[in-house]
Amino acid sequence: MSRLLKSGLIIALVFGVVWLAVIIWWQETRALPTAVDIGMFLFALPLALLCLGWLGLRVARAARAPKPEASAPAAPAEAAAAPAVPPARLAVLGVAARTAAGASAAAIRAELAQQSRPGLDPQLKDVRGFPVFAARVSTLDTAALREQARAADAPAAALEDEPLRATALLRAVLEDARDRAVDHLLVTAMPDGPDERENAWPMLHVDLMLPGAWPAAARERAMQVAGAALRGVAAPGAAWPASRVALVAHEVADDGAVPAHLHVLATRTGEMESQANAAARANASAENPSAAAPSGKDIPAAPAARSAAPARRGATDLPEPPPLRIVAAADSYVSQGRASAWQGQRRLMTAEQPQGLVPGEAAAALLLAAVPAPGQRIAVFAPYARRAVSADARGAAADPALPGLAQALLQEHGLAADSLAALVSDADHRGSRPIETLQLAAAVTPHLDPNQDCLAAGNRCGHVGAAAALLALALAADASEELDAPVLAALTQDPWLRGIAVVAGFESYPPTNPSPPSKT
Repeated sequence: MSRLLKSGLIIALVFGVVWLAVIIWWQETRALPTAVDIGMFLFALPLALLCLGWLGLRVARAARAPKPEASAPAAPAEAAAAPAVPPARLAVLGVAARTAAGASAAAIRAELAQQSRPGLDPQLKDVRGFPVFAARVSTLDTAALREQARAADAPAAALEDEPLRATALLRAVLEDARDRAVDHLLVTAMPDGPDERENAWPMLHVDLMLPGAWPAAARERAMQVAGAALRGVAAPGAAWPASRVALVAHEVADDGAVPAHLHVLATRTGEMESQANAAARANASAENPSAAAPSGKDIPAAPAARSAAPARRGATDLPEPPPLRIVAAADSYVSQGRASAWQGQRRLMTAEQPQGLVPGEAAAALLLAAVPAPGQRIAVFAPYARRAVSADARGAAADPALPGLAQALLQEHGLAADSLAALVSDADHRGSRPIETLQLAAAVTPHLDPNQDCLAAGNRCGHVGAAAALLALALAADASEELDAPVLAALTQDPWLRGIAVVAGFESYPPTNPSPPSKT
């Protein structure tokens, strides 16, 4: 209705301006218009101007639309010669999460299924002194966290509310991920107990996704806290050797930084998997030239991953164990300064600004293996799609990008849409995001219950910034493991980019290029 009203006003304005100009011109020149003059100047001329304006608008929109890559036309000719692109996939061994909705991925999913919303926070006030909506983790005491940081000689720049709270959440999820890593290693490679030799432990690469808006001192303190958490004694009673931990911090500048980093890691995992399978085929051919590889599956690879723990203990020159990786992110927007700043920018959700942001805080972590193997949750990613209009633009409508991405990804990996057991997104209530997820559910997963099976983390957890994408994937991986079925994950926080991933068990994917049964 608003679009029709706007178009009608524009047409009336063009006709009015043209008629006024023509009538004034006739009066000034004392002309006596004929029927032809009236039809030409009062009707044909404004219609011609409207047509020109419409064409100019179409040309301008086409110029602003994303252009295809220059090499795209040549792709069909080169497709036959180009090698197959390895799939972008992550091998998930475990997840950890902390939000206002719960202290574990399972608890958060249960709370999201209740379709609850953040309540009024008595500690955060608007300019009129009324409380604002916020998703605060109630177990965190900002004053106590500040005293602990001061006791540890933390610099003043690291004592702000948001970095303090996010760092505490980050420590919690890293400790959970560390415990999962130690459990996994003891079960698969050290059944007789922790090996005392440091080089028997795999390298643990840790990527910390920290907000770029934090002061440098706050990020440095988060690194120190993370290092202490990773070096602590795990629940099984074993501590990861400090020399086998590589900690790297990444600044998150926008909503697309974390998904892009995950996609890079997924691409590397696919490449390593392809290289391992190729090496296994070469070794098998060298050992038994007359044996042909099975038509449906590749020959299992990575013999180092299958080496038993007793053999390691007896060897003098230990092979390098396959590495593990933890990707963790944390962010917090729960502070009075943030609430006041957002309200001044008209970005805070209030009665006057229902499409505003809800301050939230969260941390999430994924424990990843180097190469996919049976028994793991495998997350496969689709290439990003770009919306035609920003999701934050006024009046932005749903975009067909998400359903198209999901259907293409499912078809590529041989998964049926009706096998999906849940849909998890990082969407919240703002703009077109809830409509996009509903459109995705209707197009791809109409068999799912929209209340119980389609979960939107942002609706309950608020705006969690750098942790949003990782939280959605952690919830999807946890749901896939519990339900033992594929789960669809949608990433919608970036105003322009849209991402899709499917998390399923290793055995759910067709054996077109399976991974070796590695123990790590």
